[in-house]
Amino acid sequence: MSRESKPSDNFSLSARERTVLGFIEDFFACHGAPPTMREIGAGCGIPSTRTVSDDLKRLAKAGRIRLRRGRSRGIEVTTRRTVAGVGDSGGGGIPLLGRIAAGVPLAADAVYDGELAADGTTLFGAANCFALTVRGDSMLGRHIVDGDLAVIRPQFTARDGDIVAAEVDGEVTLKIFRRAEDRVLLLPANDAYAPVVLDGSRPCRLLGVMVGLIRSGSGPQR
Repeated sequence: MSRESKPSDNFSLSARERTVLGFIEDFFACHGAPPTMREIGAGCGIPSTRTVSDDLKRLAKAGRIRLRRGRSRGIEVTTRRTVAGVGDSGGGGIPLLGRIAAGVPLAADAVYDGELAADGTTLFGAANCFALTVRGDSMLGRHIVDGDLAVIRPQFTARDGDIVAAEVDGEVTLKIFRRAEDRVLLLPANDAYAPVVLDGSRPCRLLGVMVGLIRSGSGPQR
């Protein structure tokens, strides 16, 4: 009779495996259900479902998840958490969660910087959105400048051309999402910056899609 693994802090996970685990936990928190392998691949910038499968097996061996065979959503996490700042903020406004780089990526954080007195559903059609302060000028071609507030709808997939907030190598950045054969590209809108190329070898997690912009010193735009 087989025995299920228990979570172990001593079991070493790779950076990508930690990213996959974080994605699964966030997906559970937002949707109340586990993601499919394709959703994990899309959300973490991993083109190969076989690579995703290998990561899931290692997470199961580490006791961080349980796998139910024969189910497309057959992942169970051993502990669940909520996504900081996403959802009901208590005041009905839009949580402001810190900074996001439009340029060189900034270190990721989930610091709660207050709340915008605005209704996300009315203004942007997104009840659970949050805002991040833009730093840098890599999105200048899309008229997104330093000091603007990017309003993000949490989701874990994106379409070509969407402007996304993504965590890459533990840092958060704002870029244009594009698929290219077996890779995912995060493109700047400024020729002074190079694209971020994701081929499954770098930890990446899609945090959400930009649904609106609040200009520094002016009103919101959709």
